Amino acid sequence: MLTDAALRGKWNRLMHARILYFEMPPEWKKQLVKSKKKQRTTNCQTKLKSQIALSTEYILEARKKLGLSQRDLAQLTSKSQSWTRDIENGRFQAKLEDQILLRKALGMN
Repeated sequence: MLTDAALRGKWNRLMHARILYFEMPPEWKKQLVKSKKKQRTTNCQTKLKSQIALSTEYILEARKKLGLSQRDLAQLTSKSQSWTRDIENGRFQAKLEDQILLRKALGMN
C-alpha cells in the first residue's frame, strides 16, 4: 500500500501519462517483419483448414450412410472408438491430418 502522498502522486502521473513519441529500435523492426511473414503462412493454413473442415453432423451422417459403426470408423482411421465418439459429439475438433483420414475412410476424396 502506498501511503506517501509523493509516491501516490508520481504513480498517478505515470498511469495517466501519454506517450507522445516512440522510435522503434531496428532490431524490433526486423522481428516485426519476420512475424508478419509467419502470419501470412498461418492465414493460408487457416483458409485450407476451413475448406477441409468437417462438421460433426456430416461425419455422423456419412458414417451411418456407409453402415459403419463408430468402432469400424475408428479402425479405418487407426483411432480409438472413444475418439470417434468425441468427434461426432463435438467434444473436440479433429486436427487437419485426422480430417483427411476421416475423409478417406468415409469416401469423401
